Amino acid sequence: MEATELPLERWQEVLNINLTGTFLCSREVAKTMLERGKGSIVSVASIMGLIGGGVYPNPAYQASKGGVVNLTRSLALDWAARGIRINAVAPAFVRTPLTQSLLEEDGMKEKLLARTPLGRLVETYEVADAIHFLASDAAAMITGHTLPVDGGWVAQ
Repeated sequence: MEATELPLERWQEVLNINLTGTFLCSREVAKTMLERGKGSIVSVASIMGLIGGGVYPNPAYQASKGGVVNLTRSLALDWAARGIRINAVAPAFVRTPLTQSLLEEDGMKEKLLARTPLGRLVETYEVADAIHFLASDAAAMITGHTLPVDGGWVAQ
């Protein structure tokens, strides 16, 4: 949807869910982690927060996910000295019930696959694996980063 056609209510709803929701969840879980002096938070951004558009323009979604990317950096700096790591994953288009209607739009799946260097959609387990890695001790020196799980989208 073009920005000139986007109702303000829809803009606010998307920011409330994606950005404000991420902030509120992070803030609440961090309280316990700060008491313990350690922890790891992994948020879900999107490649749309890294590249800003392309095949499927959606300014509210793209702005909210870009906000998650920068919130990740901000919280990482705020809480690093207190033992909490903050990272995010940024998936490309993942095959889920939520994306099914988009993928069924005439020619959309073909456009997405043509834009993806690895030539396929992201599977849910691949996002889960990336989250697991960032939350684990294997990523003990990683904070403030957003890991694309995108089949090469942001490399282009």
